[in-house]
Amino acid sequence: MNRASKREGRLKMMRVKDSGTFGLARGHEGIARALLAIAVLLACAACGAQPEVRQRNYLTYEYPFTDAAAEAAYKSAEKICAETRRFPVKSSSACSLTRCTTSYECMDKADAAKFLPQTDK
Repeated sequence: MNRASKREGRLKMMRVKDSGTFGLARGHEGIARALLAIAVLLACAACGAQPEVRQRNYLTYEYPFTDAAAEAAYKSAEKICAETRRFPVKSSSACSLTRCTTSYECMDKADAAKFLPQTDK
């Protein structure tokens, strides 16, 4: 084997090694991108409304002054209360022009019914 063919063989090996994303061979870039997307989604899974304070049955949320943020806070409280088979009841709420703070108490269904608006039948 002459020097030129050895050098060409080494260059060919270097091109193959350097061709992939994250050191992966060709054809695996899609898998790498999918794994990266999954990692980003999992990292953002906890980005939703989270209680600022959580003590036993009491949850306090601070969120931007929007209907969507208020709904997200309620849904989060609903999910957390459901873990103990209880229902969230808003115990207090205060807003400025930009932020709101809302507290919920997780109650049994019978107790929560006392605080729900009564409908005329």
